[in-house]
Amino acid sequence: MNELILSSRLKFKKLIKYLNDDIEIRNKITQDINNNLKELIIIWRNIKDYETTEIFFKMKNIHSNINGKLIFDDKLENMWKDYITDMCYLRSLIIKNSNTS
Repeated sequence: MNELILSSRLKFKKLIKYLNDDIEIRNKITQDINNNLKELIIIWRNIKDYETTEIFFKMKNIHSNINGKLIFDDKLENMWKDYITDMCYLRSLIIKNSNTS
């Protein structure tokens, strides 16, 4: 599971780098999405214990606020879908592991 967490984190970093590198695309991001992305950045930076599953479910709410709102750029949308697919799978593993404990 730690590999999936690290992979998801890397995908998120690449997505943010893409946004930071392209001013035109970054300017299309609404303030609401920007605030949600900033909150995710803070969470990813501060995760110290991957065993703390609550944080991944907090992220789910933030992801829901962003999901479907990045469709104005194909590459960005695909990067988001790739990242969010990993995060959904990760949450499903967390649920499965918590039910077997």
